[in-house]
Amino acid sequence: MVRVVVIDGHGGYVPLYRVDRSEVAAQQGGRGRGESAVPARDENHITMACEAAGNALTRASVAGDDLGAVLTASVSGPFAEHGVAPHAAYRLGATGAVRTTDLCGSRRRRPPR
Repeated sequence: MVRVVVIDGHGGYVPLYRVDRSEVAAQQGGRGRGESAVPARDENHITMACEAAGNALTRASVAGDDLGAVLTASVSGPFAEHGVAPHAAYRLGATGAVRTTDLCGSRRRRPPR
């Protein structure tokens, strides 16, 4: 049996709020330019992942119940809260026999400090 995996769309999400880096740098005794996106009090990695995935589904014109799998990934260590993929699948409306997988860590070596 041959299985074909297709990526029909991609999506991203950037939090609405911003912080001026020069203000943070002034408090820390450094320098900074520009601004950084900052999540709201009620936003975490799960809500931001679901927003990005929802944007991808919208771009691809795919309904959540058409998904066969939901995978989440992080290059950092193990998630503080495991089971992100099942949360995302539920939020996206993926029903039935949907495969879910959380991937974390990286085989990439970090340069010495």
